[in-house]
Amino acid sequence: MNRTKYKTLKNKVKRIQVQWLKSIMPDDSNTDINIDNVDTYIPDEKYVMSAGTRYLSYMTDRWLINKLKKYPHVNNYNEIEEILNGTK
Repeated sequence: MNRTKYKTLKNKVKRIQVQWLKSIMPDDSNTDINIDNVDTYIPDEKYVMSAGTRYLSYMTDRWLINKLKKYPHVNNYNEIEEILNGTK
């Protein structure tokens, strides 16, 4: 993957994380979530251990980059959710 494509995917990550956080947070507290402070709401743990295997944590930067590499046409959280649920 060249640098330009990676930059465009990296720019999508924060927007998708904000959409995801706003979908799971209560309506009264999701107004203060934006691209600048989304890192404070994302967990610090990048990996999860399960049955002796290390997996990337859900909705971290690296997890999203891996998903966006497979599906570069995705632009928002709803599209990723459809792909993960298998409805698309």
